[in-house]
Amino acid sequence: MADIVHRLRAVATTKIELLTMLREAADEIAELRARCEKAEAALESGQQFANQVRSIVYKLQGQAYSSTVSELNQFDADLRRARDALSQHRKRSEADD
Repeated sequence: MADIVHRLRAVATTKIELLTMLREAADEIAELRARCEKAEAALESGQQFANQVRSIVYKLQGQAYSSTVSELNQFDADLRRARDALSQHRKRSEADD
């Protein structure tokens, strides 16, 4: 009888530990999702900034125009890479859920 009680306690302890681990994992997932949302907002803000600069860049002349367009193109490429990385991260996260 004592052996059965001991085993039941061991099983109960294991279940409690597993539930604790699941709660911690759920908290981490929630935190990662919040970070992804912040990253998406930052990407959107960056895109809005690039669009605003693009809307006035035509007023520049010569080298200033070229340099600004070049920098904007690089900025757009960086935004695309960041957006792609975020998208891949989201897909992996959703697959893990």
